[in-house]
Amino acid sequence: MKWLSLIFVLSVSLVRAEEYSPMTLGDATLLPKDKAVVLITEISNCPFCSKIKQEFLGPISKAPEFGPYISVVSLNLESQAMLTDFNGEVLSQDQWASKMGVDFSPTILIIDPNSGRRLADDLVGFTTPDFYGFYLEQNIQRGMRFVSLE
Repeated sequence: MKWLSLIFVLSVSLVRAEEYSPMTLGDATLLPKDKAVVLITEISNCPFCSKIKQEFLGPISKAPEFGPYISVVSLNLESQAMLTDFNGEVLSQDQWASKMGVDFSPTILIIDPNSGRRLADDLVGFTTPDFYGFYLEQNIQRGMRFVSLE
């Protein structure tokens, strides 16, 4: 039975996961107002960002207990691309990140879609891979609770 389990685990790990790429934050005023915003701030060619998107954000966005209640978006800390923030102000992605005090990649913010305020502590970096999913789910649940109360 051990061999069968080992073969199953090995075959599952060989299957390439579907590439997950959240939408880029472009116009925050158009995001659904009844869903917590899960925002990943990243830089180009960041292996930790890719890992978080593929192993955590992709599956969470499809999970029935989370997917319908969150909007997952990304923001490039190096980008000069313009966006409209939650207050309707137009500025570049890197300017918005500076305004929010975010300067490390990856950082996950859970944001109120109506006001742009943080609903949970930021997850900065990828220092605890074994517990990352737990911390992320806790923060998302906290954010979903705040959005559903308002």
